This record gives sequence, C-alpha cells and structure tokens, in this order.
Amino acid sequence: MIDLAVFGEYAADAIERDHQGELSRIAEAADRLVGWPDKHVQSAAVVGFLEGLTNRCLGDPDRFPFPRLARLLSANVIAACRDLDDSWGTQTPGVS
Repeated sequence: MIDLAVFGEYAADAIERDHQGELSRIAEAADRLVGWPDKHVQSAAVVGFLEGLTNRCLGDPDRFPFPRLARLLSANVIAACRDLDDSWGTQTPGVS
C-alpha cells in the first residue's frame, strides 16, 4: 500500500529537481488515482496527495514550482486541483 502523503513529498522533490521523466510518471499516476472507480481511492488521491502537494508548492513556490507538474496533468487532475483551490480560496500556479 502506498502512503499518498509520502507520494506527494516524492512528487514535490521531483518538481524541485525538474526531472521530466519522473514528473511524467507522477502525472500518469495522479490521473489513474483521481479517476479510480472507488470513491475512497479518489478521495485519498485528492486529499492525501494533491492537497498536500499543492499546499507544499504554495508554501514555497520558488523551490517547488507547481507548473512544472501542472503542464503534464490531465484535465481530470487539474479539475481536482481547481476544486481544492476553490474550497481553500487559493490560486495554485498552473491550475487556473
């Protein structure tokens, strides 16, 4: 079993390193998780992974520029990030 919060930390590190291969695989995994048939998995993907990742990126945008990953994300994942922004009143770069 994967801890999605830890996966978010890994994703932030890949964003910091600007490792395109890793970022592409992370984007693919995010799409699969957000689109998973089980609502519990979807919720874990959004709250456990995307919310933690976007918060980390918003907290230190120079170190973790979210647009490096955002440009690779599917419309489904971007929509989930947009919903998070709407609920928290934030504006994650690369999401709008």
